[in-house]
Formats: sequence, structure tokens, C-alpha cells
Amino acid sequence: MNKTLVNLPSTYSPKKGHSPSHLERELKMRDPEPMMVVPMQVANELADLRAEVAKLTDVVRPLILKAEWLSVQEAQDEYNASRSTINRWVQIGRMEAKGAGSSRRVRMVETT
Repeated sequence: MNKTLVNLPSTYSPKKGHSPSHLERELKMRDPEPMMVVPMQVANELADLRAEVAKLTDVVRPLILKAEWLSVQEAQDEYNASRSTINRWVQIGRMEAKGAGSSRRVRMVETT
């Protein structure tokens, strides 16, 4: 069986609500991950999945990134998220916010 080395995060456990860009930032802050030996078929399937995710991201991103400003309540309804999740997304840079209190407005920002 052919095997290849693939850099896989062996210890990362994503937290609920974290975006792929959050995963990338967290992995960049860590020490380099050890290489793992995996069967060539698995490495090829991973490459295919990464390509598919990239294509889907290009399709979905415009739908998510509405330029309109939403109230926090509207954002909760739109993204099916709690108020604390919306606030956390603002803190980590996934959303931007303006205003305060009941006049606070939020919107998704594009992460590359």
C-alpha cells in the first residue's frame, strides 16, 4: 500500500461556532504539527475534499456576506445564533459592529 506524509492537525478539536479561518489562525500560532503517515488513498481523498470545500466556500461566501447592517436580533435570526455567539463573532473579527445598546448593528466580514 502506498503511503505519503500529510500535515494533519492531530490534536485540534474545533469549538462550536469557530470558522475555518479561526482554525487556520490557531494552527499558525502553534508549533508545527508532526507529520503523519497516511495511506495514499486517504491523502488523495483529503485533497479532493479540500478542493470541494474551496469551491463551496466560493459559492456560499456571497450568501453569508450580506453587506447590510442587521440588528443583533436580526443577526440572531439570520444566522441561527445566540446573542453571546454574535458578540463573540464580533470579538474575533468574524462580524463587525457599530453603535451600542438597542441601536447596535452588525454584519459579517469577509475572511480570507
